[in-house]
Amino acid sequence: MSIDSRRKRRYRTVVLMIIFAVCAGVFSSARSAFHEGENLSAAYGNFGETGSLPGIANFVKSGNLSKILNSKKSESLSWVSNSEKPGNLFGTLNSKKSENLSANGYSTKPESLSGILNSTKSGSLSEAYNSTKSENLSANENSTKPASVSVRDLEDVIGGIIGWKKSSAGSPPSGYLINGKLLELAGSPSGDWYPIGLGRFGYDDNYDGYLAAVSDYVQKKYETKDKLDKNKAAEWHRISLAILAAGGNPRALNGIDLIADGTYNRVGADGAGILGRQGINGYIWGLIAIDAMRYEVPKDAAYTRADLITALLERQLDDGGFALTGEVSDPDITAMAAQALSPYYNSEIEYGYTAKNGGTVKKKVRAVIDECLETLSALQNENGGYSSWGTPNAESTAWVAAALCSLGIDFEKDERFVKNGNTVYDGILKYRLDNGAFCHSYSADGENTHAETGAENSMTSEQVLLGLVSQWRQKNGMRRLFDFRPERSAELKAQIAAAENAIAELTNGRGAEGVQAALHFDGRESAREGNGNGIGRTQAANGLYLGGRESELGGNGSGIGKIQAAYDLYLSIPESERAYVKNYKILSEYLAAAEIGYAPEDIESGGGGEDGGVVLSEFTQADIDRVNALPDVITTRYRAEVLTLLNKIKLSPDFENKRYYTAKLESAKDKIDAILAEIAAIDSEIESALYPFANVGLDDKKTVEKLLERCGALSEYDGNKVAGYEYLLKSKTRIDNLMLALWLSIGGGGAAAAGAGLLTARIYLRKKRAVLLRFMSESDE
Repeated sequence: MSIDSRRKRRYRTVVLMIIFAVCAGVFSSARSAFHEGENLSAAYGNFGETGSLPGIANFVKSGNLSKILNSKKSESLSWVSNSEKPGNLFGTLNSKKSENLSANGYSTKPESLSGILNSTKSGSLSEAYNSTKSENLSANENSTKPASVSVRDLEDVIGGIIGWKKSSAGSPPSGYLINGKLLELAGSPSGDWYPIGLGRFGYDDNYDGYLAAVSDYVQKKYETKDKLDKNKAAEWHRISLAILAAGGNPRALNGIDLIADGTYNRVGADGAGILGRQGINGYIWGLIAIDAMRYEVPKDAAYTRADLITALLERQLDDGGFALTGEVSDPDITAMAAQALSPYYNSEIEYGYTAKNGGTVKKKVRAVIDECLETLSALQNENGGYSSWGTPNAESTAWVAAALCSLGIDFEKDERFVKNGNTVYDGILKYRLDNGAFCHSYSADGENTHAETGAENSMTSEQVLLGLVSQWRQKNGMRRLFDFRPERSAELKAQIAAAENAIAELTNGRGAEGVQAALHFDGRESAREGNGNGIGRTQAANGLYLGGRESELGGNGSGIGKIQAAYDLYLSIPESERAYVKNYKILSEYLAAAEIGYAPEDIESGGGGEDGGVVLSEFTQADIDRVNALPDVITTRYRAEVLTLLNKIKLSPDFENKRYYTAKLESAKDKIDAILAEIAAIDSEIESALYPFANVGLDDKKTVEKLLERCGALSEYDGNKVAGYEYLLKSKTRIDNLMLALWLSIGGGGAAAAGAGLLTARIYLRKKRAVLLRFMSESDE
């Protein structure tokens, strides 16, 4: 080797050592910077090229890699690179369509790490793993946001609503929510929805009190011409659901049948059906009410189930959803309609009708619900919530949650209802306040002006309660929110699971996409009917042979025999329970492809959930003690207790002195009813005789005095129940002021007259004196 060669070799060695030393120093600085939570650019300099780590680190959206590696929400980048399927770190990070590293690990189209960090969908790694909108590297195992909402989480939020409502109703934390204040509202929206939510949550409360109060309300209303409400059938439906939730029977209220009167026999004086007088809500809630216990509809009823379903389908809009008015779908009504139709999602019955746009339509309920789901997915906001009439709000979001749960959809995992990493549950929780209540919206709502922006709202909280209870019931494997039949037995659940497993095996786990692939026919086009369910008779090149030989569908090992076997398992389930088979749609498509006929259906028959009449309850010694403790001078304060005890004693078996205690309770009830009637009469007279305030005058003096005397005859508690009492006092003050003005006027006139008389007298005396003086002086002369 020459001297020059040796020098060159020595020179290269020195250069390499220098480079190695520099790199080691830089690496040490970088590692130190990592430990100190600084940005890589601080350690390496600001390069900006994507081909190097410094460049990557300095991307606008990359954030701080050191923070990511030290984040509580991620295990480490090495976890990703060592994953079973990621390939390598760059392959893992290089997806355009993913929002977290674990999802990116399965990407087949990597571009570059910088491309991912600069993606509009990923934000920055530190943002992704520290955000509540991301699932995180470790499949949420180490995240502060769980992979899915737990039952305990839901119970905490639901408990917060109940606690807040108790506080606002003046009830202690350990007391009942359904107390005197709420019982006074029984039969109204404000008094009925909370009992529904509480009952479906299985919360221990004063349901006997509610049943007694609402029964009394209904009986009194039925004594009037219009009974409950002349136009709003939903009043019958809401009260029926509340009675069921409280453990009562809406078909046995002392001879009153709210289900018949409010749904299938709701007719006018001429015998014609008037269920639709309220609009679409009459059909939505009417269907929900008769399916609450799968009540059998009589053959001579004014409406059949098919009538209600058809009436509802007729109101579907061109965009796939529903609305109270107009041609643009509203998420609330769309969700409610889907919820009402949910028991018929698996039905193969086709309904022919004239659509809202005038066209003739023939559809299955499933097709309509699927269109509703597409609409609801499209209407969802980026934060997971929904808007109605342009206003983002909690109620719309809660109703969507309830509808999805009624259809067996896990909206936390269904990508149709996850926007920007946010679920429907996230959309609901955005309206939760620190005190446990929920606000209607954080935006001013022109359509709901009584809802104060960002303030606690009772109506909102009750509807959120229903949405969250729906999700809670779904997670606990319970029935739908408005399915009040006894919970499914272990045997029935096993039947449903067996059918679902058999259907899943047909696709080898490929789901609906596997079905579509299996339904591909070569040779000639398959003849599909307009509803997408009928496939023409043909021999498929993909393995489905419609002869008598063993055949396979799509080459996946699921032949006609397996299809029929899966269908047999499905048909072994009681018809009224088949809606709980979540993947039946897949089987339906296989049946159509194999030309296996659908079994006949009878949707009008009952579903084994009839109430069985009135249940007797024992009237205990404790109940007798409560009767004896009632005061002799009764007030409306004791109304709830008297109604509860009276309702219970009427339903109890005979016992000694039952007649005596029944009479005592009936006497107390009569006195309370008389007081309530007097309060209502006073309010009515105040309104008719003294409104408007500007017209109150002296002529009303006796009326006001008499009304005040009647108020004074009431107890202090009952006197405060007179809604117009403050107005009455104001009227009295006005009359007193008018009287004072009158007396002042009269007093001023009298003084003037007296003054004039005195002056006249003085003038007269002066004149008389002058005459006398003249006369005297003349006499003296």
